Amino acid sequence: MFACLLTLKTLKFERCTLPEELSLSSLLQLDDFMIMFSEGVKEVAVSNMNNVRIQSFGDRVAFDLRSAPNLKQLRLAWGPEALSRIPYLRKCCPALQSLAICTPTYLVENMPPTTSIFSGVTELCLVHNDATLFGIVKINCILRAFPCLQELELWLLLSLRKIVSLQIGSGRLKDLDSVKSAPPLPERPDLEEGKAEPKEYVHEHLKRVVIAGFWGTSSEIECAIHLLTHSTVLERMDINPEISGVHPWTLLNVDVALNKEEREKICERLQPFCKKAVLTVH
Repeated sequence: MFACLLTLKTLKFERCTLPEELSLSSLLQLDDFMIMFSEGVKEVAVSNMNNVRIQSFGDRVAFDLRSAPNLKQLRLAWGPEALSRIPYLRKCCPALQSLAICTPTYLVENMPPTTSIFSGVTELCLVHNDATLFGIVKINCILRAFPCLQELELWLLLSLRKIVSLQIGSGRLKDLDSVKSAPPLPERPDLEEGKAEPKEYVHEHLKRVVIAGFWGTSSEIECAIHLLTHSTVLERMDINPEISGVHPWTLLNVDVALNKEEREKICERLQPFCKKAVLTVH
């Protein structure tokens, strides 16, 4: 398929119809490969020693990465099979530095407990499809699995139904009031029913945290405090109700922005834990 494109460096498929199996083995100069919302393709073989970035969005595509040891950047949407891919990914991509994963939140909690799964990854973006299930237990799993992480970006997604429910029930301000008046967090936070007690992990490399899709719920506040107090060199934390600047719900006339009162309450709750970190609430 690519026999005449031996020197191609960038390849992008968007909303295309492709064969079930796609091989990039002949593209020895390829540096950047992206596939977005395409049909037909089920597996991509990346037999490329020079490849440095792979991105896949909106597709359940399996990638054969056994011949891509120099891969440095990977952005994937993973389904329920994510757990089985994690050890495989660590073995195939020892040079990986930047990783972005879109996966159901409950899978993160069950991440294998090895403390150095991705010892070379310094940038991580996690997209969680149900922010209401996100908690400190999952944060601990993430920090343990990426011990050299310097930048962490969390995208916390809520369904439109839950967003409307929050707004109709005066959701955010009501929750923010309870968070603001709550007593200090215990050293060992209350755990979800049936979950084992987490071992707190102190991260020594994390410098920047971005939490997008932030609605000021108690679980989000607790996670932010946990990151502030368990990251010894943290320099900056950015909190934003929008994701990547343009939240899709704005197109549906749903207000996602935090008003002045909401921002002030979040700052009042988080500021005492900031130490040297600069806190910005958008």
